[in-house]
Amino acid sequence: MNKQEIVSALAEKNGVSLREAAYILESVFEVLEEAIVRGETVKVPNFGIFSVKSRAGRKGVIPGTNDEITIPSKTIVSFKMSKSLKEKL
Repeated sequence: MNKQEIVSALAEKNGVSLREAAYILESVFEVLEEAIVRGETVKVPNFGIFSVKSRAGRKGVIPGTNDEITIPSKTIVSFKMSKSLKEKL
């Protein structure tokens, strides 16, 4: 499902125009993005938890040449689905 399909489903389910549904979806994404950028955990009941995690730097090997490289540390967003969503799958 892509963004336009989500907008269409929201509009149909809530009886609003496509423009209003797109605006609401964009607003939700902006709020989520702002919270994640601040390093906050976002909990959505019956859906899951978005959290920010740090991965430590590590050593890696280039397969073709066997040269060692250093993979830098980085920050990632992690998603853990809720128990109710997991049971539905």
